[in-house]
Amino acid sequence: MEPPARAASSTQTNRIANGSCVNLTDMKSRSYSSSLAFLVVFFGLVNSVSGQRLSEEEMLLYDLVMEYRGQNGLPAIPLSESLTIVAQAHVLDLQKHRPFDNTCNMHSWSANGEWTSCCYTSDHAEAECMWNKPRELTTYTGKGYEIAHRNSASTSPSTALKSWKSSKGHNEVIINKGVWKSHPWRAVGIGMSQHFAVIWFGDLAQSAEARATATSMPCDSLNLKKEEKAKSVGNWRGFSASTVSMIQFQGNMEDYDASLGARDGLGIVSGDVTQSWRVEFNPFEKRQRVLGEFIGLTTGLGFDWWRVGIDDLHRLQFEDASNSVTAEVLSPDSIQVTKNHVNAVYMRIPLLASLHTYKRGGNGFHLEAGVVGGFLLQGQYIFEQKNLSIQEYKREDFPVNPFQLHGRMAIGFGKMSLLGEVSLLPFFDESPLDTPSMHSFSVGLQFRFSD
Repeated sequence: MEPPARAASSTQTNRIANGSCVNLTDMKSRSYSSSLAFLVVFFGLVNSVSGQRLSEEEMLLYDLVMEYRGQNGLPAIPLSESLTIVAQAHVLDLQKHRPFDNTCNMHSWSANGEWTSCCYTSDHAEAECMWNKPRELTTYTGKGYEIAHRNSASTSPSTALKSWKSSKGHNEVIINKGVWKSHPWRAVGIGMSQHFAVIWFGDLAQSAEARATATSMPCDSLNLKKEEKAKSVGNWRGFSASTVSMIQFQGNMEDYDASLGARDGLGIVSGDVTQSWRVEFNPFEKRQRVLGEFIGLTTGLGFDWWRVGIDDLHRLQFEDASNSVTAEVLSPDSIQVTKNHVNAVYMRIPLLASLHTYKRGGNGFHLEAGVVGGFLLQGQYIFEQKNLSIQEYKREDFPVNPFQLHGRMAIGFGKMSLLGEVSLLPFFDESPLDTPSMHSFSVGLQFRFSD
């Protein structure tokens, strides 16, 4: 349930968020049994809202609110076509696109319609955005004030009114108490959906000219953006650059030895970003909401290029007898090594759990963690040396592990993340008997592509 807020209005009309028009025709006649006064009021309302369609629940909510006002000695408020257009558009936006979160309350509007989107916060910093909705959507020239209700199960007219009556701020809006005493309501609009109910109040009566304009407006002239389900955005799609190091591991998860750095005697350069690095390019992602926008599962497709540097004193080779990667020791006095590194390119698919503290396109905190699987597209060892008489250049396939399985975690704010990955499989496709296998890990920065 949200505190009351004000809205102003403009000259542009709109279609509601699901792409269908709010038709200003055919409100079924009903009879009032409570009193003759109510009957008189009803026929006045049918005339003033002759074109606006209300559901049975919306009409019942209107009846209950007017009855409650009558119990407090207040007159019924005429239904406004324009304010009902606004109310029905907003309640559908709330139902379908959920533009609210821990920061934005239910007076917020999504970016899924031809209106100005806004995050309505408790400090009212973006109040003008919400206040201008009646002017953006209708020809109503007065100011508007909204109360909103949400029920996570399913709401009803009586539930909505009960909730508002129990809230001092909302109750005072309905029965013109407190700061609202100087606002004699002369127009009202109603909107309800499965989980939401809103009422828009106005202190200016809708003119006959405005009613005629609204009722004669053709659907095709309302130009609403067709509904497109709001896309949930994760933090996989983007670009990252990281420095690469190695971890030695031997044994099993219950009895093991682990140490930082590559095996001795190989000359693998760890932790030097100029020699050993990886670059990641992830063009595609799909995030499935699990708990609203805040918790979800992310998958996608990406490409990963690893470059592992070797120092000038070693030349890698694969020894079949030991089924492991070894190195030949070079003499620095007789040769000059100009290129010495391993390249590996993987195509990858992630499965990540993600936590957001913001809505789509926001700049809040995020955490994404899970596993990434990959398939080797190319693994090569590149070596080039020079001496006084010979220049040797060698590019050969090398037994880099054909599969990749990494644990991954990214934590950050907005579009930037601190990224870490550790390999659960050995970096090389080897099975050394008496020596530890080597697992890569990387730390770097990731930049999410624009939404």
